[in-house]
Amino acid sequence: MHKSLCFCIQMGMNMIDRFEHLNNKTSAADWAFNQLFGSIADGKFAPGERVTETQLADILGVSRTPLREAVRRLEVAGVLVRSPGRGLRIAPMSAKEMWRLSMLREALESLLVRYVAERYREGEIVLDRLEQIVDHMKAIDAQAGLSLLLQLGRDFHRELSVLADDPLTARMLEQVMVSFERYRHLVDHKQHRASEIVREHMSLMAAIRSGDGDVAGKEIRTHLQNARSLYGEYFASMNTNLEK
Repeated sequence: MHKSLCFCIQMGMNMIDRFEHLNNKTSAADWAFNQLFGSIADGKFAPGERVTETQLADILGVSRTPLREAVRRLEVAGVLVRSPGRGLRIAPMSAKEMWRLSMLREALESLLVRYVAERYREGEIVLDRLEQIVDHMKAIDAQAGLSLLLQLGRDFHRELSVLADDPLTARMLEQVMVSFERYRHLVDHKQHRASEIVREHMSLMAAIRSGDGDVAGKEIRTHLQNARSLYGEYFASMNTNLEK
């Protein structure tokens, strides 16, 4: 597993930078964070797997200093855990954590989308970027382009955070999403979800355009609850607990 990851990095295969700095200036620590977080989120490391800073630095091809900063940030987010006698390991995954993170996300995003709808009603913002993302969703093959749809969904939700103009709530949501992101790959293969993703974002877009914060909040809660049910189904189908 690690050899293939190392090979990909050495061949210059760039992973999606989910948390790119706004000024597009990426330090060595930022790069290490993005690469390591992306690998964990995509399931390239197993929950509970033990790792060392030396091992991770070798895999990523970075020095120990930026690697330590990346590890520290992931420990704060709860993605990596360090315990006496057991060292550093990938945090376990569980239905309970998934549920709590999803509920936090729902509370924060429903607040943000309310602000977006109200700001649009007052003429403070335009929705061009959101419209472009939804149009792109509608144009692609839902079955063949599930991974692209999921990425467009991430773009849509990030744009909501920008348009809401509520930095505090947006920062809280970003922290939640760092912890939640690694659950997403568990249901990436659910092809039937593709057409639902498009419909739900179209409905959400219409709710935002209505300028009614309550309606927009209800739509995004429905969208996130539908997604949460898939994660719940995944854990229910597992005969073994990922925490073990």
